[in-house]
Order: sequence, then C-alpha cells, then structure tokens
Amino acid sequence: MAAEVGLRRAGDGAVLLDCGDLDGALGVLAALTAAREAGALDVDELVPAAETVLVRGGEARHPRALEARLDELLAGAEPGVERVHDDSETVIPVTYDGGDLAEVAAITGLSVDQVIARHVAAEYRVAFTGFAPGFAYLSGGDPALAVPRRSTPRPRIEPGSVGLAGRFSGIYPRESPGGWQLIGRTTLSMWDLDREPPALLVPGARVRFAVERETLRVSGTGAGETTRPASPRDAPGRPALTILDPGLQTLVQDRGRPGFASMGVSASGAADRGALDRANRLVGNAERAAALELGFGPFSARAEDTAVLALTGAPRRGRIAGPLGSRLVPFGRAFRIDTGETLSLEAPEAGLRTVLALRGGVAARPTLGSASRDTLAGLGPDSLASGDVVRAGDAAVRAVGPPE
Repeated sequence: MAAEVGLRRAGDGAVLLDCGDLDGALGVLAALTAAREAGALDVDELVPAAETVLVRGGEARHPRALEARLDELLAGAEPGVERVHDDSETVIPVTYDGGDLAEVAAITGLSVDQVIARHVAAEYRVAFTGFAPGFAYLSGGDPALAVPRRSTPRPRIEPGSVGLAGRFSGIYPRESPGGWQLIGRTTLSMWDLDREPPALLVPGARVRFAVERETLRVSGTGAGETTRPASPRDAPGRPALTILDPGLQTLVQDRGRPGFASMGVSASGAADRGALDRANRLVGNAERAAALELGFGPFSARAEDTAVLALTGAPRRGRIAGPLGSRLVPFGRAFRIDTGETLSLEAPEAGLRTVLALRGGVAARPTLGSASRDTLAGLGPDSLASGDVVRAGDAAVRAVGPPE
C-alpha cells in the first residue's frame, strides 16, 4: 500500500500523505495510529481528511527519513479499515423537515419518505472532522443519497442542521454559512466545552440517524454550541490596561492549541509567532504567556497600574502621555507605563500585526489549554472593545530582557 501513498512536505513540521481516496486514507490512518500507539512512530498528531492524512510533529519534521519508513509503517494496512477505541454507536434523532429535502428527493428520483428511510437505514462512521469544531464528515451512507452541494450556499445555517454533500452526511455544530443540502435538524449539541471530549463525534465513531417527530422548539434552546466566548474582563488578575481604542481588531493570542485537529479545531495562535516570542522575552515572560495582537489601525489604552510592556512585529509610532508630559514609545525593547498614563499607537508603518506584550502575560481563561482567539471557530476571548480591562497574569519568570 505504501507505493500508492504520496508524501509531500507541509510547512516545516509536517508532511501530507496523499492516499488516493477516502478508503485509502482510512487505511493509512489506522496503520499509523497502530504504529504510534505501539511506539514505532513518534509524531504529535495524525489528521485524516477525504483523501489525505496530515502527519504533524516528531518524525514528520524529517520528511525523507519518514518516507523511507512508509513501507514498514503501512505494511498490512488495508483500504477502508477504520480503528476506534470505543465501538459504541451514537444515535442522532432527526426531525426531517430540512429546506432542501424536496430538492434532494427530486435529484435522487426518490420520494421524500424514501430519502428519509434510506438515510436512517444506513450505518455511518466519522471519517474525519473539519470546517468547524465538532463538524464530522460521516461516511458509509446510501450511495443513492450522494447529491452535490447547493449551487448557492446559504449565508446562515442553524446549529443542529443535518445535511448531505457528495457521499457524506454532516451536522452543523454552530451557526455558520454553508452549502450542504439540508434535510433535517437535531437537538443534540455537536460541540460542548463542558463535555469530555467537547466533540460529540470523533473520527472512527459509529453513528446512525433516527426519525424524531416534530417537537416544540423554545427560543434560546437547542443544538447551539456552548463555546461561551469570554471577555478579557472575566479573567482573574491585576487590572493593567483599559482599552480606549482597539483599532480594527485586537485579539488575545498565545502559541495556540495544537493537538485538537481530530475534533475540527485548528492550532490558531499568534499570526507572527516569532514576534510573540520576542515580545515575551523582552518583558521576561514565559513562552506560554498570552499577549495582545493588534490589527490594522490605531490603538490606545490607559494604564490602570504601573506596567512593563514591549512592542514587536509590525512597527508603529506611538507616544505615552500623562500628567508629567509625553514621551515616544520605543519599539523592540521593554518600556514602562505608569498609572493614569495613556499609550497611543499609530497604524503600522509596514506589515499588519503588532504584538503588545505585558509583563506577567495577558490573563485570560483558557479554552482547550490556550487563551488564543480563534475567530473562525469562535473559541477563546472575544476581540477587545473599548472599555475592556486587560489584566496581568503570573507568567513573569525572569528579569526584563535587553533589546533584541
């Protein structure tokens, strides 16, 4: 099977295995998972997709060496073999009243009742996840229900909507745009941070659908995801800055949340990882500390206490103003701001994102181990708004660093 698998470098820490089709990808995933758990393969993450498997970290940082071992690692792998730890079945109750149900019936040449009957009769496996946290691509459906996506995607789809696209069935975990053919809805939550794991459906899980008759839907309840976007003002810690003007987008970011791609969660994190690391070194923070990532446009904040800050990334001009006058803001080295003083920054002179680090780090409640804001997935603290209070954490681990 290894001869059929193509290997391509994916960035500087991963490789992408092209397996040809879904069955091939499932077989490769099963073989590599077994090798990893047996200690024969040292990688951080295996991420399946429709025809590929992404191998991230560890041995994937050395593509040539890993390629030389593929025959050995994939020996005995069979197309379509799926491996799961828990072979229990998840039953999804569905009210079949989707806006595209009649269209699906017309495309397939079946009646509406026949579409429903075939959908609930099939047995499904979660082949992979993606698009949004908790969105599972379910394979194994009736071939007669393989329909194309809508020619015009909907701008807004309710959470819990059940849809068809190609050979897959799927359930939208949160409100989002989408182009799948909607045939029904469920009240089960696909994504809940109070659940372990948060994703109801993970790769390899067995799934079937069941007909649920029409039930009364109460406003504010249902299958919505419970990501509970937080505000920085909800976090513990010492008040350090009050945001006066956040610019077009100011986010809390750290080094991200790798390791959750199997649930449809990207690593996210700071766009300029090097700038984040430099800023944290300048103020003496641990590498894990969160900072503010400033987008385009001006930015201003008032100091609620004496603080040590540093700016890296896209350069900006700025001033600190207070009762005793004003001074220029240095770039690329730590500086002090005192209680009541105002930090004002212009738009970047070049580049897009500037990192503003605070000694002690920006305190924010972590989601899946990270304080980073993932705007696509809706994870982590909301983008900052005027009036938000940024609090200092406890991530200071060394003396303030020299200019770099």
